[in-house]
Amino acid sequence: MVPSTGDPEVMALTDVTVSAPGPQQVRIRQTAIAVNYLDLQHRRGISAGFDLPGTPGVEGVGEIIDVGEQVNGFFPGDRIAYMSRKPGAYAEIRCIDADACIPLPDGRIRYRRFNLAQGCYRCVYYSAEFSRLPRARRS
Repeated sequence: MVPSTGDPEVMALTDVTVSAPGPQQVRIRQTAIAVNYLDLQHRRGISAGFDLPGTPGVEGVGEIIDVGEQVNGFFPGDRIAYMSRKPGAYAEIRCIDADACIPLPDGRIRYRRFNLAQGCYRCVYYSAEFSRLPRARRS
């Protein structure tokens, strides 16, 4: 948890009760998280979208503990990777919107598959953003 802005020393371990997932969420036990520049900006108070006190991090990999009543296609025990608009990845257990999750196949290689998923997601995201730019005129 980050109670105030600052250097890494402001981060503190705290016990938090994670409630049951909402109707369109899954609750996961995380096995890996990504540390991104955005997380550092949130902790330093440079970037918007992070309320203090709060838990940084928007990407992770984990195993589903349980699912909300309106979630289809995900089940307890499934392994997923996710990228969320809502911070909270720096935690053992968290709830995440099911539509932010990407299913991962079973197997021994866990983190390389997430890197591939992350790369694909970024390609799609930046392609969509690039397509919104005005086209250059040819002379």
